[in-house]
Amino acid sequence: MKFIIQKHLKKLKFLVTVLAIVMIGVIFYKNPDILKRLSKISWWYLGALFLVNLLHVITQMINFRALIYALGLKLKAMEALELTMAGRFYNFVFPLKAGNILRSVYLKKVHLFPYKNFLLFMFYQFISFFIVIPLLLALLFFAIPELSLEQKLIYALIALSVSLAAFFLSRGTSLFYKFLKLKKVDFKFENLPIINRFHRLNISLGVISFWFASGLKLYIAFKAVDMDFSLLKCMVVSGSVLIITQLGITPGDMGSKEFIISFAAKLLQLPLGHGLLGAFVDRAAEIMVTVPFGLIYGNKIMKSQSINLKEHMKKEADIQQSS
Repeated sequence: MKFIIQKHLKKLKFLVTVLAIVMIGVIFYKNPDILKRLSKISWWYLGALFLVNLLHVITQMINFRALIYALGLKLKAMEALELTMAGRFYNFVFPLKAGNILRSVYLKKVHLFPYKNFLLFMFYQFISFFIVIPLLLALLFFAIPELSLEQKLIYALIALSVSLAAFFLSRGTSLFYKFLKLKKVDFKFENLPIINRFHRLNISLGVISFWFASGLKLYIAFKAVDMDFSLLKCMVVSGSVLIITQLGITPGDMGSKEFIISFAAKLLQLPLGHGLLGAFVDRAAEIMVTVPFGLIYGNKIMKSQSINLKEHMKKEADIQQSS
């Protein structure tokens, strides 16, 4: 029964991806003038987009390193950066979150970091995003003058509900028990690492820095195509994107990320086509950094540790089918 559900879920994800891409194509077709803005992007903005995307990767590394440190492993900054670069690339290009598989295999092989702990890292990353970002989003909504008081209250209430739900889920172990059971990992409660206040603060700061870098790169992407969309609004849009894409709706968030940016920006009074163009530039700049660095560091990691990623991906696929 579970296999049948997963099979249909995969079909649904594929359908959502196709629909998102088709809708993006329709929006561009109906707004041909917005594409002309792409030819007007200056070299200065291309350089700025490249640098801010590097900053984005560094903040993602900070978040990754803080979470792994909280679980008992202190990685060197350069090592964590290489793993982050490789992880981004393989998560983007391959299914099954191949970048996470690569990182988990490397950490177990080099640092004897248990697979259970890596799953716990993924679990806490998911929870930390759903607690921290919606909580701050609820405050940011009140700083946007274009929204009516009723809209601010509704959006803030939704954000607070998400944050509180994630907080209460994180307090118990039942959700993590189910997560480990799904992955067929043996688990003993006494071996569960305890995350203290210092680590919780580090993780929260890591999430906020990553979110800020996400908002900043989206802001520069809009500026590059001569669109007036404030940094505050970009923070709200990027926060919404970071939360929803944690669900892994489409492979590499392809289509879904652009779709979310477009509609979130429209809720903040930006035309749909303009929001999509900003999202398109943001994605292009992201690829400009992710692909070359990801290829270099991913290849370096797999060669140095003789990691057969395809073999580990097949194992993960077999686990998912049999769970």
